[in-house]
Amino acid sequence: MSTGVLTGRTLAVLFIACTLTAGCTTQMIKNEGQAMAPTLNDGDRAFVSRRFETIERGDIIAFRYPNDESRNFLKRIVALPGDRIESIDGRIHVNGAALAEPYVAEGNRSADSWGPVVVEADQYFVMGDNRRNSSDSRHWGPVRRDAVWGKVI
Repeated sequence: MSTGVLTGRTLAVLFIACTLTAGCTTQMIKNEGQAMAPTLNDGDRAFVSRRFETIERGDIIAFRYPNDESRNFLKRIVALPGDRIESIDGRIHVNGAALAEPYVAEGNRSADSWGPVVVEADQYFVMGDNRRNSSDSRHWGPVRRDAVWGKVI
């Protein structure tokens, strides 16, 4: 019977297979904290590809934290360069339209209102899926494109 949880051995096999097929450009990273819950919980591991061509809204990226580039963070892209983003009672609106966010559990939504913010060229507005418990672009601003080093696969 499958419980949906990957064992250490299964993860190791998947990591080796991913690394071999991706030309050694795949890395496993451990998520720290609850900012991405329920998608990624504290201690969960995720495969990150260093080789990617595009970054799209909804992608989870790995990047160097803007306030301490020796640290790596995982967050979700919610706005792209040129987008106008705002929060109205905890609901994110991009370019005037409410953003569908099935990955944010209702109990994890914040109730804050802020913005609008226009995302500059070569930057991304990122947020954790657990909006009540996430240090993200709302606090330290957008992430520069050159700080993004991977995309969760």
